[in-house]
Amino acid sequence: MEPKFIWANLASSDLKRTIQFYSALGFEPNGKMDEGTSFFFGQNKFVINFFTELRLKKNVNGNIAIPKENEIIFSLSAGSKEEVNNWVEKVKSAGGTIFAASQDYEKGYTFCFADPDGHKFNILYWHRSTKSPDFVPHADQAIHNRNQSPCEERSNLTIKSKPR
Repeated sequence: MEPKFIWANLASSDLKRTIQFYSALGFEPNGKMDEGTSFFFGQNKFVINFFTELRLKKNVNGNIAIPKENEIIFSLSAGSKEEVNNWVEKVKSAGGTIFAASQDYEKGYTFCFADPDGHKFNILYWHRSTKSPDFVPHADQAIHNRNQSPCEERSNLTIKSKPR
């Protein structure tokens, strides 16, 4: 069997704040539902749904919670270093938390942030001169000589852009 689609379902402690945050970053809404909202990410329209914790717990018959630690970080591509730096400003303005400042990384440039609920993302510009134009760095290629990504290395650095 081969799945036709993949998407993510994440918990939100405040749907209104989640909608405001991702709208401020310019992501396209995929619709609003009872106890949830949804956004498209990237050219391929990857969907991330955000549900209330209670709704997710009910749907999976188990414990789903706002993360204290993440097992996943969503990577979003950028077309240049300038675009990465523009994202930093958008994330700060929207109320996100920068936990790894902009930095050169391998053959790229990146920074890492968390949304108001702690869901983690990184924005990465990867120099295309070394690969085909459609190249997407995979974790094993991007960190082949390192034990951790820059986001993991600097996860203890928290810079709050706005007091809550």
